[in-house]
Amino acid sequence: FNGKFFGTWIGSQQKDRKHYALNVLTGTTGAGKGGTSALYVRTDGNVGIGTTTPTEKLEVNGNIKISGTLIGPAIAFIPSGMIAMFDGSCPAGWTRFSALDGRVPRGAASYGGTGGSDNHSHHHHHSYSGHTSTLHGSMAAGMGGGRASAVPHSHSYSGTTSTDTTSASSWPPYLNVVWCRRN
Repeated sequence: FNGKFFGTWIGSQQKDRKHYALNVLTGTTGAGKGGTSALYVRTDGNVGIGTTTPTEKLEVNGNIKISGTLIGPAIAFIPSGMIAMFDGSCPAGWTRFSALDGRVPRGAASYGGTGGSDNHSHHHHHSYSGHTSTLHGSMAAGMGGGRASAVPHSHSYSGTTSTDTTSASSWPPYLNVVWCRRN
């Protein structure tokens, strides 16, 4: 080894007025000299991974991969009151939100306004009137085969139509989901 240590150095000390309880360095050259701080625990209990200046109980400088469930009384990135849809029962920390059952959510400045209808129908009423004039060509008259002259001819018409449709669903094709609210 010739007085040099390669690998991981674990130590605790007071250095430059920065108190730490544990500092795990990688790639050191002995007695904690050089290397990179991989895990840093301050005397106030704050833990840093990839940082030597953690300002929270856990601060990570890098990506975090979680293969299980993140458990805790309040998950900061999912605020209380958030509404989300699920394909099954509400998970722990969430409560069933039935106010959206059979409804479509719509953005607004405040919560609670409602409107719309599950069904719709139509009523159509049309009135019409008019007059037509035509001039018909010659017509055969009598047995002798003689021809009569053109006869002017006109028609008048008017009326109304009215139609009611039966009630129909206003919903396009849909898929049911379970709405839940974050506790």
